[in-house]
Amino acid sequence: ISAQYDYFRDKFKNNESMLLLAGSFSKPLGKLMTGIGASLTNFIKSESVDSVNNTVIRANHWFSKRTSEWKLIVGFNAFIDIMDKTKTYIFPKAVLQLNFIEEIIIPYFGIDGHLDINSYQYIAAENPFITPGLSVKNSRNRFITYAGLKGNLSPRSTFRFDATYSSVYNMHFFVNDTLNNDYENQFTVVYDDVELIKYRGEISIDFSEKFNIILKGNYYNYVMSDEEKAWHEPEYDIDLGCSYNLRNKILVDFNLITIGNRYAKSYDESVDYIKLDPVVDLNLGVEYRYSRILSIFVNLYNIISSEHYIWNQYPSHRFNFLAGLTYKL
Repeated sequence: ISAQYDYFRDKFKNNESMLLLAGSFSKPLGKLMTGIGASLTNFIKSESVDSVNNTVIRANHWFSKRTSEWKLIVGFNAFIDIMDKTKTYIFPKAVLQLNFIEEIIIPYFGIDGHLDINSYQYIAAENPFITPGLSVKNSRNRFITYAGLKGNLSPRSTFRFDATYSSVYNMHFFVNDTLNNDYENQFTVVYDDVELIKYRGEISIDFSEKFNIILKGNYYNYVMSDEEKAWHEPEYDIDLGCSYNLRNKILVDFNLITIGNRYAKSYDESVDYIKLDPVVDLNLGVEYRYSRILSIFVNLYNIISSEHYIWNQYPSHRFNFLAGLTYKL
């Protein structure tokens, strides 16, 4: 059983309160395991954000069975979305995992579905340059199916590859706001029903207890219903991370991030869209643990000082750093 409360406010006095109550329960049932879960999330927003508050009730029920060769989970997710109207959604949920060769090769398959709650706090964190007080509808992942392989290449290396198909209703995309701002340097959203195919790969290698590398990548294929492009969403992203621990005194983290082409919507009739070039970002972090309670760190961001745009008209910071210390009481 858990409870959570958040209060969010921006500099323009738009605010939102969130109360979350949740609980889950599971027990053996013969040769099966069964479980239930439920949550209630209530958002109270200032009228400048939305004149109607939002309450989402979620419930799920599942059964599972496991053997040395396979694992199966079946159940459902149910959502009641209470806003200006009350809408109820029920999504099937199933996962089948096979263990072919003692966890060396593990195929898995599944179906799912859920409701994405687009709170004001979530949207402002996703894009800090939104038009103040922007209200965004919840998105419904009507159907999700996936299949993949995971396992171990060696005692010190793991892998995971999968493909996911999602049918999403009311997915939001950020576009420059041409109605409320003359400079068009704030963002509103447009909605579209989308079919998204996502390919994901991940390889992790532990060369020793002190040194490891992880490489992750995603490729996205958006099939839009109305909009020409999936505005500001990347075609792919790749993340290469390395970490080194020297005698548990000096910790070094290296991170190379690449984000593929993105497109911004153009309101100029002579231009179909604005292409945002790929992003290459190189970061380095070093921490020195002076003692168990005191450490000193420095994080270097965008070391190559490249100029790139995550959002149209907003160039990122070039080289910047953060230095400080941590102290544990």
